[in-house]
Formats: sequence, structure tokens, C-alpha cells
Amino acid sequence: MSSADLTARLAARGPGSLETASITGAVQFVCDARLATLAALVVLEATARPSPLLVVLLLAIPFSWLPLRYWAARPRLFSDDRRFLLSDALMTLVVAGAAGAAGAGNALTAAYVLVSAALLGILLPRWRALAWAVVVSACCLLAASIATPGRTAPEWLLLVPAAAFLSHLSGRLGQALRRQGRLARELIELRTRKAAVSERAALAREMHDSLAKTLHGVRMLTEVLAERLHADGSAHAGTADVIFDACDTATREAREVLGGLRALARDQLGDAVRLEARLWHERTGIPVDLQVQGEDTGPTDAEASWRAIRILGELLENIHRHAGASRATVTLRLAPDALDLVVADDGRGLPPLDHDALALGGHYGLIGVRERAAEVGGCVTVSVPPGGTGTQIHVHLPAVPHQPAAALDDAGAPVPVDAAAPAPTIPTGRNQPS
Repeated sequence: MSSADLTARLAARGPGSLETASITGAVQFVCDARLATLAALVVLEATARPSPLLVVLLLAIPFSWLPLRYWAARPRLFSDDRRFLLSDALMTLVVAGAAGAAGAGNALTAAYVLVSAALLGILLPRWRALAWAVVVSACCLLAASIATPGRTAPEWLLLVPAAAFLSHLSGRLGQALRRQGRLARELIELRTRKAAVSERAALAREMHDSLAKTLHGVRMLTEVLAERLHADGSAHAGTADVIFDACDTATREAREVLGGLRALARDQLGDAVRLEARLWHERTGIPVDLQVQGEDTGPTDAEASWRAIRILGELLENIHRHAGASRATVTLRLAPDALDLVVADDGRGLPPLDHDALALGGHYGLIGVRERAAEVGGCVTVSVPPGGTGTQIHVHLPAVPHQPAAALDDAGAPVPVDAAAPAPTIPTGRNQPS
């Protein structure tokens, strides 16, 4: 199974699905015990004297049989449905009270209450389960005392502390099982991210050995063709120049994609940022001041690294196309839980445009930066550098991407531009959006 398929299956099951599924065995065991206890009570009551208690016992059977039968397939249908939990608690109270009042099978009734306390101890928060166990067992004790005044069976006297203890114990078991499920989910996510790293690395190698070399060869042939057509004074020389420029652009973009695919870990991200800045400087002639901080903080998530490189390419290209800048500054700061990328320039500056205005004007560079950051739960802030001219853009990305909570400062609202505000500690700049 590919990493994408595994991620899709986890997403389809919803958050917390593995934690809920991890208690399946314990729940089914308790339901088995409840069914066995109910069966013994039904046999005892049917052979002795059929009474309304027999109907109550039969009505209680589905509350154990349904979870036993369907929990493995749809665990959250039972664990997250308050109606089922409340109905089960009330049915247990009715069974225990009726059996206690009838004086039928004291030991079996007490066992049924204890097993029910264990079940709700697994499913409910600890204090709710404990309160339920105390209330139900106390009601059973009261019903038995009323039914047989002056000669309450010993099992009823021990029922309250036993139910409370068993509820607490099963709650601890449920917590341990859920913790195990959570660790399993985190392990699957880690393996998924590692699989994505391997897939991207393999893709980068394949592209380098095939597509990139082919594009480079076509570029060289087109360059030779254009030179010969110019030397011959051909009318098609201009067309050859256009083809050469297109091949040159395609070659550069392929190189940028390969650089992004190879920036898969924090210890590679600093070098990838340096390479991206150097190639951009060689292509545009605009000087770049580069700072990389925190490279010794250890590896980061591949997805965040890859997006940081793609965002940096977008921001630098935007400066080249629209800023009219004479210098750019790139700052990368790596922390254990996040990375910050700041790109600043001394160009014309960015007017306060909202998302719709950027799209209508055909300027998709900054929109792309916002969307890339939002997809991993990051944010983008646009402001003015300390010098008072140009633009700086600060991109904050979590070290481990998560579901997007807020795309930007305004979560899809206009990109804020505060001309009077000082630059952030780690700013980034990009001028007119591309």
C-alpha cells in the first residue's frame, strides 16, 4: 500500500479512530461476560417461576449483543453515541433493581452490575463511570434491603466498593489501550511521512536521469539552431529564440522541482535554501543576503521542508518580476517545533490587496504562497522592512504539518500590510505578487 493510500484510509476513519478501535478486545470480552451472566439469570428465572423480571432480562440482551457483534466494524457508533451509553446505564439500573427487589440470583445480579461497571469504566471518563458505579450499586443494595429487610445478602454489602474499584481499574485499562492506539497511529503517520520521503527521492532521481537531461539536451540543440539561423539571416531566427527561451525556462523549473524534492529533511534544508538563493542570484544578478539559523536542532518533517523550498522559489521569483529591487534578504530560522522563512527586498513595496483583487489582477504568486502554507497549518504575514521601503514576507510553518487551522493571519481574508509596523523578528519579503 502506498503512503497516499494509507493516509487516505486513516483520514477516512477519522481522528481518534485507532484509539477507539484499540479497546475493541476489552469491550468484546466484557460484553461476552455480560451475556453469560444474563443467560444464567434467564435460565434461573425461567426454571423457577416466570415473572416480569424475565422480560427485563430479555430486553437487556441487545445492549450486550449489539456491541459484541458490531463494535469491531463501527466502534465509534457505540463509544461516541451518548444515547447508547445512557440507555445501557439505565437498563443496567433497571435489571439490577428488579433482580434485587425480586431476590433472584443475588450473586449473578451482583456479577452483572460489576461487569457493567467495568464496561462503562472503559467507555466513559473516569469520574462519570465511578459515579455511575456507585449510584447503581447503591440502588441495588437499597432494592435488596427493601425486598429482604433485616437479612441483606453479603454480596450486596460488598457491591458498592467492588463496583467502584472495578470501574476505576477498567478505566485505567481503557486509558492504557487508547494510549497504545495513539502510539500506533503516530507510528503509522511517521512511516507514511518516511514513505513520502522515499517516493520523492525516487521521483527526483528518475526526473534527473530522464526528463531533466532530455530538457537540457533540447535546450542545447535549440541554442545551436538559433545561432545558425541568425548567422544565415533566416526569418525564423526569432522563432528559434522563443523556443530556446521556453526550453531554458523549462530546464530551470525542472531544476527547481528537483531541488524541492531533494530538500526532505532539516539537515538538508539549509543547503537547499543556499542553493536556491545562489541559483536565483546567478540568473537575475540581484544580490542576496542569506542567513540560516538553528541547523543543529535536528531533522524536520519532509513535507515542511519541501514546501519551504517551493515557497522560497515563489517569493524570489516575485521579487525578480515585480519588485524592482536592488537587493534581497533571505532568513531561515529552524526551531524544534517550527521553521520560519523571511524574504525581504528594497523594491517598490506591495500595496494592500486582498485575495480576490490579487486573483482578478492575475497575480497568483502570493496566493500560491498562502495556499502552500495553509495546507500544512502555517501562516503568512506581509509587512514593511525596518528600512521603510520594500516588502518583507514572514512564512511560519510547523515542523510537523497538521490539518490546516488558520491559513493566514485572517484565514483567507486580505493579506495584512501594516506600513507602520516594525519588521517581525524573522520577516520575509516579496513585492508585487506574480
